[in-house]
Amino acid sequence: MKDGDISRRRRLDPIRRHYYARYRQWRQARRILGVDHLPHPAAGIIAPLDKLIAELLRAPTIDDHRVRVSRLFSLFRMETLMVMKGWIVSKPRSEVERLNPLHDNPESRSPCVLLIDTSISMTNSMAQVNQGLADFASILTSDALVSERVEVAIVTFGPIRVVQEFLLASEFVSPHLKAIGMTPGFGALLKAGEIVKERLALYKHHELDSTRPFVLVITDGAFSDTELTDAAKAMIADFEGAPNPADRVAFFFVGVDGADMSALASLSCRKPLPLKHANYRAMFRWVAASMQAISRSVVGEEVDLPPADWGKL
Repeated sequence: MKDGDISRRRRLDPIRRHYYARYRQWRQARRILGVDHLPHPAAGIIAPLDKLIAELLRAPTIDDHRVRVSRLFSLFRMETLMVMKGWIVSKPRSEVERLNPLHDNPESRSPCVLLIDTSISMTNSMAQVNQGLADFASILTSDALVSERVEVAIVTFGPIRVVQEFLLASEFVSPHLKAIGMTPGFGALLKAGEIVKERLALYKHHELDSTRPFVLVITDGAFSDTELTDAAKAMIADFEGAPNPADRVAFFFVGVDGADMSALASLSCRKPLPLKHANYRAMFRWVAASMQAISRSVVGEEVDLPPADWGKL
């Protein structure tokens, strides 16, 4: 990206956020009215809602933003009148559709899965893990644009549990994790792959762009469910080497003291990092900084992640 483009982007970002907030209010009003399933009668041109959104967000200048947002609000007032007079028929939305944030947010998505070992051997580390998760949430929610693009899911193993389904960072609240049970890491990997695949399919269904999903695995021991070793390895290989770049997933492994690093290395094309001095908070801050870089990138481009100085080299 050229210096001029970066300067322009920084100048327009606050304006985009301001009008995007107004735009979300308008979309909510359309849902209440029951007409958000309808195209817009705009100057004789039938334009689907998502096309108008894309046009708004591509506006090259601040004045263009103002003009196009005004146009959207004018259309809403027109539709309100048409519904009241019975010229168009509203359609009630299902509860699932009404609450689905994908209907409200046209930004590209950057999915992140945190796969955290909560087996009994992690007991002494849980307080630091929870502090790190709080730091992670704080960093992401402090950035208005990133918080509307990054989606976070959390899967724990010991036993396997989806603690947090995919949720926008703007709505993410760090959970309080506790250590219990064995270390069924292979099954947890398969579960993470399952929810990532479902999420990517949902993005495609709603025609939303997305960056490559980021899966971080944190563990301190050898996985106990060895019968799933081959299935997990095959899944990771399929995701990492998918012919279509849009279907690829990046897996990162972090080994806490006592982890079987050779076993982790056999799972991924990336070298696993041992956590240095149990510095979980620095690691989670790195994850947050990485997701900021990824979410602000152009979809499909390679992204240079910040250095992982929390890990042993």
